[in-house]
Amino acid sequence: MEQKYRKGHFDGVLKVMAQLLSIVNSTKVFMGKKDYQQMYLIKKLIKLNKLKTNLIECKTIRIKNGAALSSRNLLLTSYEITLMGKVATTIKKYKKQLNKLKFNSNFIKKKIYKLGINKIDYVELIKLDTLSKVKKISKKTNIFISYYIRNVRLIDNI
Repeated sequence: MEQKYRKGHFDGVLKVMAQLLSIVNSTKVFMGKKDYQQMYLIKKLIKLNKLKTNLIECKTIRIKNGAALSSRNLLLTSYEITLMGKVATTIKKYKKQLNKLKFNSNFIKKKIYKLGINKIDYVELIKLDTLSKVKKISKKTNIFISYYIRNVRLIDNI
């Protein structure tokens, strides 16, 4: 997902994390699920390098309207944070309906564009243990999205 839009980003993240974990020699590292793909890759890095570090997955912290907390929120107005919440709520409602429907990224994109979002990089149903695209919902899938409010790129998964 992200590699298509942020070429080389994860190579840099993994290089920094490998160095950090070898220097710090920590037994635990805590990472949030909002950046699920990054967390997934760091977990693989730990396993492949047989590091004695345990990655603890932390749930995404959300404000009352459903928007995920992120340092990027500081770049947004209160109205734009409200819009973020509407995007999260829309995805959450759609995900609940997926037991009856087949996943359709174009349908959800149209709903999100109607909220006032003007650019979406992707909306995908992803299997959490493999990061592969799937068409059917299960307990081990989330809807992943990347979109822009003004020029601020935001990601989430629900």
